Amino acid sequence: MSHRIVQLVQGLHAGGLERVVLLLGEAMVHRGHDVTVCCYDYLGKQAAPARDAGLKVELLRRRPGLDVKYIWQLASWLRQRRCQVLHMHNSTALFYGSLAGRLAGVPCLVYTEHDGVFPRSLAAQWANRLAVKLVTCSVAVSQAVKERWCQHDGIGEDCVMVVSNGVAACPSRRATPHDERRPVRLLSVGRLSREKGMDVLLETFALLRQRVPATLTVAGDGPELGALQAQARRLAVDSAVEFLGSRSDVPTLLGDFDVFVLASRSEGMPLAILEAMSAGLPVAATQVGGVPETLRNRWSGLLVPPEDPQALAGALYHLCRSERLRQRLGQAARKDFHERFELSRMVDAYERLFGLERRRTSSLCAWWTKASIC
Repeated sequence: MSHRIVQLVQGLHAGGLERVVLLLGEAMVHRGHDVTVCCYDYLGKQAAPARDAGLKVELLRRRPGLDVKYIWQLASWLRQRRCQVLHMHNSTALFYGSLAGRLAGVPCLVYTEHDGVFPRSLAAQWANRLAVKLVTCSVAVSQAVKERWCQHDGIGEDCVMVVSNGVAACPSRRATPHDERRPVRLLSVGRLSREKGMDVLLETFALLRQRVPATLTVAGDGPELGALQAQARRLAVDSAVEFLGSRSDVPTLLGDFDVFVLASRSEGMPLAILEAMSAGLPVAATQVGGVPETLRNRWSGLLVPPEDPQALAGALYHLCRSERLRQRLGQAARKDFHERFELSRMVDAYERLFGLERRRTSSLCAWWTKASIC
């Protein structure tokens, strides 16, 4: 059954949440659904590529701060488009979308919590707790995000289900023997912001370079670029570090490297690690958020505590020194990816929610529709 689906999001800049929105939306379009991405603050750089991929992208701008009128504006917009499924991403989308969706009589309201970072006020916690009661289904992208969210906002764990992120399979890494005469090539992908721990990664890399020859390539953009470049110069590793900026060809890039590394301070369910697993690239990462649910330590990756350059440098040292270890971890990671994190698994899970859950709440939604008309 084809659905008219609206994805409600702040905007479409480069980021993990936004990539999930686009991956899910594009897959739903390929399955015959009508998908519109509604941005409430800005369109962002990914809006044009999203349209090229068959998604409708519209900007329905709200005013800064608490914009109560936006609830009715969004409800009217949803009615006009005869929306059947409203999928909300982040807490602001949940607040406006849950109220507007009910006023508009949208049959299925789904909310996804992506990162599990909650610097929220008491008022925001209460608003979230009430908004969750209005949605058809609440989703967390990992068990860790679910537990933090439920604890922080006082939500019953039986009210939230886990749907792991998924990505399209990347080309398998080229199995060419490592030439011991050249440095081991490390790759990290992520937004250049504090939560991604790129400053910790540079400290780690400086320690690693004291023991083995290696290079580090960083793909991503963000507010800390200048500070990170200055840090690399201060640590005297700038000649071995390359900042590529934002890249759309990461799946292809992965095949050119020996090791993937992520030094994040917090994560939900990082897509970058899933892509590295898909390519069969060995991973060293910090043990935060949903990462331990993604990688099995010493089986499909090496995990260390966050904010610990010494520990991460030690894990990378073992990977740099042993091609056999790299191959074993990479093969296990690729196998785990295909069993648990292929894009189709995520899309199947949401498609079930968008269909079965909609029918389950049809009578309640009919009452809300009548109430909104009256």
